[in-house]
Amino acid sequence: MTVIEMDTPEVPEIPRIEISESPDFKIVYASGIFGTLNPSESTMIFYIDRPTPMMKEGAIMKSSHLQRELQMELRMSHATYVTVYNWMGRHIDRVKNKIEKADAK
Repeated sequence: MTVIEMDTPEVPEIPRIEISESPDFKIVYASGIFGTLNPSESTMIFYIDRPTPMMKEGAIMKSSHLQRELQMELRMSHATYVTVYNWMGRHIDRVKNKIEKADAK
């Protein structure tokens, strides 16, 4: 019988990651999102809805108009979209579990 020894492949060293903010970095609040997903790219557009109040007789405030203001468009590959989806799902599950445990007390 012949025994063939195989070298253990070396694990590549993980590069050090330095995080910095772009000069254009900003925080955006969104009340909604829409977009598209296809095999090569996905697009998500975040928006905020702003009602336009109008005063009626008798000091009654009503809104007959809603301004949907687009805040940011985000484009990514399908693979990145799936990664974001999985990451968000894990966080949502964690929060749901905490809420369920708190409600059970």
